[in-house]
Amino acid sequence: MDWYKYERITVYTLIAIVGRLLLQWIPGGTPIMPMALYTASYYDLEAAVSVAIIAQFVSGIIISGSFDSFTIIKMVMSTGLVVVSMILSVKIIKIGKPGKYEAGALLDKVILATVFLEIGTSLTKGGIFIYPDSFYHLIANILFVGAIALLSKEDPKKKK
Repeated sequence: MDWYKYERITVYTLIAIVGRLLLQWIPGGTPIMPMALYTASYYDLEAAVSVAIIAQFVSGIIISGSFDSFTIIKMVMSTGLVVVSMILSVKIIKIGKPGKYEAGALLDKVILATVFLEIGTSLTKGGIFIYPDSFYHLIANILFVGAIALLSKEDPKKKK
């Protein structure tokens, strides 16, 4: 059993939760998808889905302040959209190898996943891409990828 892997996945999940809680006042300010796809760049899609599901549920319940049936249904729907968007982007863009972080591949996957997520969310509101919320979310996720790239101290080229 690789405890180091589970420790890192837990840290990535906590970063996603705390990031969403701190940035909830920004439209589309949720680093869950970028952090989950960052996790996928080091491990696998299963780890990324775990980060997304746990972070989305925990932060959603904390933000809503309740655990009623409406909140649970809303969390299941939003988490499902995030997970499906991530899976589609990872399966479509085959750039990057597991265990190797590449900022360009991460940016491509996050942009594609955000577009899928916004289309899915917008269809429930009667549109395809709703201005300005969809663009806020896309810009926020691009900025999160930039922050991840700047703060990531792990350079695969320097690994021994």
